[in-house]
Amino acid sequence: NKYSLKYEKNMAIIESPYHEEDKDNIFNHQIQTKLEEECQNLGIEVIDIEIHHVGVPHMIVEIKENVFDKKEILEICGSILNDYWVNNISTEGINVNFININSDDDHSISVLTWERGVDRLTLSCGSGSIASYYYYLNDNTIKEHSNIVNILNLGDFELYVIDDGNEMIYLMGPVFEYNLNESINALKVY
Repeated sequence: NKYSLKYEKNMAIIESPYHEEDKDNIFNHQIQTKLEEECQNLGIEVIDIEIHHVGVPHMIVEIKENVFDKKEILEICGSILNDYWVNNISTEGINVNFININSDDDHSISVLTWERGVDRLTLSCGSGSIASYYYYLNDNTIKEHSNIVNILNLGDFELYVIDDGNEMIYLMGPVFEYNLNESINALKVY
């Protein structure tokens, strides 16, 4: 099923509650057009928007501009898109991933994540990385998909999404201790 995903989290299998027959009811053309307009009002050119649920909902917004060059405006855009979602779809909100599938390397995705729980951009997001990988799998413009994709993020470290070909997707990357106040200050974009 194109719109469902199964992945491993803490040794439990989680399956997406969104299935192909639900997709049109949850996210129709009218809503997609409105969300694209919200981005365009901020000067962001949208290539595509999809919704992927990987334990938590993620809105994947592929844009033409480099996500890391636009982080100030994307922080605002993430908040606007989440507000629209809260007011029209679900009061629980949605995480928003702004992505670029890097044109010089089809096996690398730049991901900038605005998280609903913190109401701002974050250094990295595991479920957002997996949702972005799932978007990548559905991208018909890529000539040859890879089962190992490098995820570039604000955290200045690399994550890898590995698809074992048996419906299991793994996220691999560093684990480290950090100072929360330093991380918050690093994310301030105003």
